[in-house]
Amino acid sequence: MLVKHEDIQILKKLGLTGSQAKVYLALAKMGKANARKLWKTSKVARQDIYRILTELREIGILEKILEAPTEFKAVPLEESIEILMERKAKALFSLQKDADELIQKFKENEQKSTHDEEAQYVLVPEREALTRRLKKAIEDSKKSIDVISSLKAFARTFFVLSEEIEKALKKGVKVRWIIDYPEDANSLSEVLQTLTKNPNFELKTVTYTPNARLGIYDRREIFMAHFPTRIALESPALWSTNLSFAEIVQSFFETIWHAAAEYRIKEE
Repeated sequence: MLVKHEDIQILKKLGLTGSQAKVYLALAKMGKANARKLWKTSKVARQDIYRILTELREIGILEKILEAPTEFKAVPLEESIEILMERKAKALFSLQKDADELIQKFKENEQKSTHDEEAQYVLVPEREALTRRLKKAIEDSKKSIDVISSLKAFARTFFVLSEEIEKALKKGVKVRWIIDYPEDANSLSEVLQTLTKNPNFELKTVTYTPNARLGIYDRREIFMAHFPTRIALESPALWSTNLSFAEIVQSFFETIWHAAAEYRIKEE
């Protein structure tokens, strides 16, 4: 009697071992059987069969029939899956509790060892790690966010971080953004319909593609793309809280900002 590989894999994901899954599925197909028949049908090692039968009974998905010779019966699949799901949920809950305790221990250690005066320089990996860091930086910003990027990077970044940016604007954070001027003056009009209505958002353009892609959060936290020509969020980024470095980068931004032209959507 053939037990399908994909069925075994499903039960393994629910917490059974491969051998346990083979025995259970074989028994479920047979209806009931003794240990000898199960050993031959499931192809599980003979010396392991009684141990596995005991384990499945302890889990609650197998029943022992009290007759001679002793036979076993599988609990219906629907009930068995419910039992396994409950076990999985309890295990995940326990794991989450342990993980929370571990996180708390590390937070306490960080608080003891971290000093506000300590300058940090970190190369943040691209994609998910960078996206998480940027979301947190936007959420933590209280006064200002200043950004220089290409037009393409602006569109991509806003697409990924729109919710965080809009929340920052609503709570009064001033956002200033510099991009290269689009060939089609109205190519960003749909994206900007919401942004331009908010007095806290300003967009300016330059006549060239910026050689730097960077963001400054509250004039003290810096993100600078390591490869500025790559698609937004596809480049690792230098992150720093060094105040001297932040002041230099902020001065660079102000110089570009004052020389840039205000972006306007043309009236139809």
